[in-house]
Amino acid sequence: MRCNAICPAFAKTAHGIREIAELNAAGQQWEDGDLAATQGRICEPEEVAAAVTFLASNEASFVNETAHYVDNGWHTRG
Repeated sequence: MRCNAICPAFAKTAHGIREIAELNAAGQQWEDGDLAATQGRICEPEEVAAAVTFLASNEASFVNETAHYVDNGWHTRG
């Protein structure tokens, strides 16, 4: 059995857009420029799906216990 995690950035999905709206409502305003500064642009759902597809494939049969960041390097910026 394998266990891996996908850690996406803000994605252009109903959930991702709602997260940004909730941050705005909590006083942390997110605008296009802020998003560009952190993750470059909003992530497309297909980009996250590609990572999931890879991890579910035989090509990743020896990949285990990892966290795969699909965030254009945002996690490295702290």
